[in-house]
Amino acid sequence: MSYHICLKPLLLLMALISVHLVATSQQQTDLSSYTQAHQLYTAYEARHGNYIQTPNVRLHYLSWGDRKNPAVVWLHGSLTNAYELMSIAPLLADAGYFVIAMDYYGHGQTPIPAHEVSLYHAADDVHVLLDELNISKAYIGGFSRGAYIATAFYDSYPSSVRGLILEEGGTVAFNSYFHTLSDATLDSLIQKQTALSSQSNPYLQEYDSQQAAFDFLKDSTDQSSQFELLSWISRNKQDKWIIYKDLEPFLGLSTAEDFKNIVLRPSKSPMFARSITSIDPMIIYRNLSVPVLLMEACSDTDPLPFDEENRIFTKQFKPWVTHKRYPGIEHNIHFEQPKLFTKDIIEFLNQHYHDDQRSTRDH
Repeated sequence: MSYHICLKPLLLLMALISVHLVATSQQQTDLSSYTQAHQLYTAYEARHGNYIQTPNVRLHYLSWGDRKNPAVVWLHGSLTNAYELMSIAPLLADAGYFVIAMDYYGHGQTPIPAHEVSLYHAADDVHVLLDELNISKAYIGGFSRGAYIATAFYDSYPSSVRGLILEEGGTVAFNSYFHTLSDATLDSLIQKQTALSSQSNPYLQEYDSQQAAFDFLKDSTDQSSQFELLSWISRNKQDKWIIYKDLEPFLGLSTAEDFKNIVLRPSKSPMFARSITSIDPMIIYRNLSVPVLLMEACSDTDPLPFDEENRIFTKQFKPWVTHKRYPGIEHNIHFEQPKLFTKDIIEFLNQHYHDDQRSTRDH
């Protein structure tokens, strides 16, 4: 009996030690995972990352390949960054192209400027970057909001464009779909679009350390380093680490009413948020004279269901437009079908760059 009584505190102590060891081991694993990711991210940035000061912002960008090759500029979608092209860019570089992917305002490592800016300001930044790199003409591509920036670039600097790659955006006026909806349907859709804007959403919180934000983002079931997740984390003026916290008011997504203003009353929205509504592709491309690869996702859940409008666009601007449709994909083609996405872009680039070279020689 005495042994039984004495063993109780001993067993409790052993249990506490075991819990402590497990917790310590987990902390060490987390630290090791973060340290490895940080080292890989730093090395990747040293090889591919760079910054340029434009009149608007200190702009971060990535590049791959030989600068002597024809340039392809990529503009990411909302709530992502230049690293969205990380797995695809090396394949484009191997195919003989110099690839540039930039972070525009409030995304990745490019901050939100102190003054108001628009998608056209972002297009100006692209032009400044090309000038800095001594690139007179480039293929300009983008996804979703980035595709609208590509269209704004063509509007502003048509002589600097070899061709355009427009994934899920940039070919149809942004608000045209929303204006066809009933009030009830529009309200329901807007509620989904602003679902991000909950104060309890971890994506909108401040973190005391970069590691804490990284630990939230990383997928515990993924055995890779996931170092690219660090590109989503930045330090704000309060010396806290954030993911999306400052983006929601900038993009007009703080509340359902804010998003509704973009759709119905854009003059009440911040300049960057409302500027997407001022881009009218049918006017901008009225004198189109460069090849366009139009990449359209097709599904019942596509947030920008522009199928009929894209058919009209393609017919209107023949023979310049190559229209590729991707059934069963909601919006993000390069994420859901990266191999096909890459193949289609390389085929487009190869065909039109070689045609352009032959035309130049003939003249």
